[in-house]
Amino acid sequence: MATSLKKLEKDIRDTINECQQVRHTSDRWKYVNLNPMAPTMRDLVKIDKEGAPIRPIINWRNAPAYKLAKMLTKKLHTYIPLPYTFNIKNTI
Repeated sequence: MATSLKKLEKDIRDTINECQQVRHTSDRWKYVNLNPMAPTMRDLVKIDKEGAPIRPIINWRNAPAYKLAKMLTKKLHTYIPLPYTFNIKNTI
């Protein structure tokens, strides 16, 4: 698993270095996790439900492509504004 993580990290770094959208070389480090790890998972037991089901919670912040995905999401939202139909603007 460690070798596939290293390969993914190398592929992400190569892709960012070849990207023409990142104009300055000083900005490229912002989109790469410096010490990436596999995402960790913990559990949250729902004690109010019958049978106490478990909800998995995954921490993606240490994943190799987390910062890159965050940047791409911001760029997509600027070009394709999607409505937030399930968010409440005002509770009154």
